[in-house]
Amino acid sequence: MEDFLRSKEYWSVFEDGIQELEARTSLTDAQKIEIDAQNLKDRKAKNHLFQAIDRSILQMLRGEFENLHMKPGETISDYFSKTMTIVNRMRTHGEQLGDVAIIEKSLRSLLPKYNFIVCSIEESKDFDAFSIDELKNSLMIHESKSILQESEKQALQALSTQKYSGHGNNKWKGRSTDERRNVWDHRISDRKPKAIDKSQIKCFRCHKHGYYRTEYYTNMNGNSDEGRG
Repeated sequence: MEDFLRSKEYWSVFEDGIQELEARTSLTDAQKIEIDAQNLKDRKAKNHLFQAIDRSILQMLRGEFENLHMKPGETISDYFSKTMTIVNRMRTHGEQLGDVAIIEKSLRSLLPKYNFIVCSIEESKDFDAFSIDELKNSLMIHESKSILQESEKQALQALSTQKYSGHGNNKWKGRSTDERRNVWDHRISDRKPKAIDKSQIKCFRCHKHGYYRTEYYTNMNGNSDEGRG
């Protein structure tokens, strides 16, 4: 910046200042012209400084705007409030930022859970006729529905867990370890195959009672060979 002001011959007003004279009426015409020239240089130098500061601030704000993304846990309302704060500061420093650029940037910067509504908006809306407030309202409606659905899902899960847990607790409540073991032993025994009463079963080979034909050789006592024909 110093080099720029020197090239414009404005640097001297920073180093030497402007000469202060008590009575302008006592000045010669040449002095008056010199004082006016110094005042003009001072104003121009200040203007260049302010422009340089504005450009520096504007560059910083542009960086903030480009890096702007919605954070996990952040609401749509909070995100748009943050966005418009930066946008308004950019416009104050001379940035000509239109609504379409803000809408496109906002849609690119939302969380992945908004991908569905973003695609819907991009396919159905004309951004030239779509306002920032309309975008914000559409996203807030989607956000409210998502919150409601998530709350209902959590409530159902909690109810299901409580119901299942309560069933198990009531079933075993007040029972000792031995009593619980007996219950399990009883369940296991119930699942074992029941013994079959073969007293009325007649072997089709030897015509004796008490076993099947397939058990003929196993059940013959000492004289199984006699039964073999």
